[in-house]
Amino acid sequence: MSYLGKSQLSLPLKSLFFSIATIAALPQIFSLNRFRDARDHIYKMIREIAGASLSLRAALQPDPPDAVVVFLSSSIIVTLLTLLIFRIPIPVCCSDRIFLSQEKRNLRYPGIVSLMLRVLYRRVQRYIAVSEAVGQDMASSFGVPSEKIVTIYNGVDIELLRRLAFAPPEHTDLGELRSDVFTVVSSGRLAVQKGHDLLLQAFSRMRRELPCRLVILGEGELLGDLERLAVGLGIADDVTFAGWQENPFRSIASADLFVLPSRYEGFPNALLEAMALGLPVIATDCPSGPAEILDGGRYGLLVPLGDPESLAAAMLTLARNSAKREEYARRSSERAATFSLSRMVASYEALLDDLVAGGRNLTT
Repeated sequence: MSYLGKSQLSLPLKSLFFSIATIAALPQIFSLNRFRDARDHIYKMIREIAGASLSLRAALQPDPPDAVVVFLSSSIIVTLLTLLIFRIPIPVCCSDRIFLSQEKRNLRYPGIVSLMLRVLYRRVQRYIAVSEAVGQDMASSFGVPSEKIVTIYNGVDIELLRRLAFAPPEHTDLGELRSDVFTVVSSGRLAVQKGHDLLLQAFSRMRRELPCRLVILGEGELLGDLERLAVGLGIADDVTFAGWQENPFRSIASADLFVLPSRYEGFPNALLEAMALGLPVIATDCPSGPAEILDGGRYGLLVPLGDPESLAAAMLTLARNSAKREEYARRSSERAATFSLSRMVASYEALLDDLVAGGRNLTT
């Protein structure tokens, strides 16, 4: 394994990129501050892409690989630009791991990224979608040819998760949660995408109906906002922001219910991991992943996106009905077993064999 740093750029290249960034920022000329800000941001983006591209080119030159598999948009852009500009005939398989048409809205210049991806994805031999809906989104929103898209669901190592769930407690985790109060758990980065604000609103409605506790595992930029929301809703004493944990599975396995309140996903591993630990689950029917994992609601409850009242009603339904909770816990374990790690690995091996075979006829 090697880490690719960013190559230093020559002064002529820096000058060229600064000129390009200046031209690209001209639409902001009506405001001098916004013009400078846009120019500096675009220049930094071009410089970083160019530096990473040169570093990647150097790594590929001595002993070119049979194929390249690349994940996440920034790495995909760098890799495809490198192979295109330097005319390196290596087959490429890429995967964004997220519902990209939603994710790009958080970027500063989503239009530029969309245009780049539409052009560059034509160079891809295969695109791995982590869900069927992600594949459809890439075809409709970014022009990836449907015949190049292969869906490979993420796998889960059930035995490992269960060992971790019963591992000795660490000083940083919550250990066994209280058994005398109904406990809801959620896990994920504290960001707008993950919808924890919706979960807090739903939990406040649930808390008015029965004693319960909410534990949120994860850290992120919205911690302060979410803590203030919990105070404003009057539920701060019943909500624990547990932060990042090296082994979150003890805490998850000790809860009574797992909730995924996301606004969008790709394929939510946290949901599948909770199911592998035998928890009944509730998820928003967001793009994408939950509906496919839960088979439209057969293996867990699906609630409308952005609807705290429906989420609260679903949480209360399972909290008040132990028989239904047990049934969905059984279904969770049954469903998680179909997303085995060995099945995912076999799918990747078959894809790479096909990619390498096709790459033998690849030309520049």
